[in-house]
Amino acid sequence: LLPLSIRAQSIYISLGLGTLLGGGFSDAWTSTTDFYKQSIQPTQKINTGLEFYVELVLMANDNFGLAIGGSYLNRSLTGNKGVFRFPETSALQGHFSYTPELTTSLVPFYASLIYSAPFLYKARINLAAGVDYYLGSLRCYYDNLEFNFSQPFSGWNYYAHLYETTNMKTFGYHAGIGLELELSRNSFFMFEIFFRQAKFTDFSTKLKEGANLPYMGTGPGGETQEGVKVFLYGQKYSGAEEWGDVLYFINSLDITSLSLRGGIKIRF
Repeated sequence: LLPLSIRAQSIYISLGLGTLLGGGFSDAWTSTTDFYKQSIQPTQKINTGLEFYVELVLMANDNFGLAIGGSYLNRSLTGNKGVFRFPETSALQGHFSYTPELTTSLVPFYASLIYSAPFLYKARINLAAGVDYYLGSLRCYYDNLEFNFSQPFSGWNYYAHLYETTNMKTFGYHAGIGLELELSRNSFFMFEIFFRQAKFTDFSTKLKEGANLPYMGTGPGGETQEGVKVFLYGQKYSGAEEWGDVLYFINSLDITSLSLRGGIKIRF
């Protein structure tokens, strides 16, 4: 709670950029039959992301305040490679594989309690902690298909579908420390280190419009896999249906990470 005795009420707007370090996701490959020998090559990674933020800061006095803001976070991900080999009894030998490339866009809205104290000359240390509400999307935009067969094979006609999330949201929390340097009477430079915790587990996907990738063949068949957590669907659509289809899932997205950000704070 903010102190009731308000001595020096101030209003600030902060704008800035940041980078995100850490986080992870849980993914898996499967197929609709037991025809293939399946394996996974560990290629998973989550790249450093960017953050754009704006916040309104209300200071009840020199030390205590409340910040309300929003951010835009962007991360790119590479999934584990799924490798599918033909059985030894098959006339055709060899394998094919997919390595999914994904991107995520997240918009957290947050509220923080702030404690601020003087630090050296024309500087302050700020401590903040609060809660976040996240809206987001995650989509697969490329599949990096590779294949190597023992003989030319005209019947190779898998058809890849790429998917994106719907209704992706969750709650989280954050805590951080910042250094505030006075540039003028009403403007300040901010550098902050934030720890944020949030995890998406409750979401489903839909077929991404325009994201069907035919490699050999002329058209799709079978059923699409909407309404579940599949992000890539490799579909066998004519001939040798006993081979089955292959699917790539992401079961959860963890954005627990450190955020390093800097910006300008303006007092009104």
